[in-house]
Amino acid sequence: MDLIVFDLDGVRAGVSESYREATERTVEHFTGKRISRDLIQQYKNCGGWNRLMDRCGLAIFTGRVRREAGITLRRFVPGVRFSPIICPDDVTTEKPAPDGILALQRLHRGRGLVSVGDTVDDARSASAAGVPFIGIAGQSHSHRSDLIRLFEQERAIAILENVNEIEAVL
Repeated sequence: MDLIVFDLDGVRAGVSESYREATERTVEHFTGKRISRDLIQQYKNCGGWNRLMDRCGLAIFTGRVRREAGITLRRFVPGVRFSPIICPDDVTTEKPAPDGILALQRLHRGRGLVSVGDTVDDARSASAAGVPFIGIAGQSHSHRSDLIRLFEQERAIAILENVNEIEAVL
């Protein structure tokens, strides 16, 4: 795959007060266990958490306005370059319409795209654009089985518990 298109909220970034708080809550959400901020820093110090950037381009198609998206990306994934970032002000019709993904296809002609999201609107947007979709359905999602069923109906190529598992399917 040449370009991976991510939804932002729930996929690339948590929406809490800080990176470490979001990481703590994400781990607790998916594993039921609370981790320390010290352990988070130890993992960060190991490096190598951006292996996808070496293999693929990364883009964002989000329902957030550009200013909010920029703040979130700088806070939660500093140093990761997404090019471009498609926001509501860049499209005529928002998700589930495929406008954002179609814009990315025009910008990256000849490159294979895959879309990653955590809502049925993300899946429908990818489907309408004719782009493969990877669904994110966390283990503790309150309606996980319904979400998985919806992703399957939209012909998701994979359904993962979290975005960190993406390398295994690409």
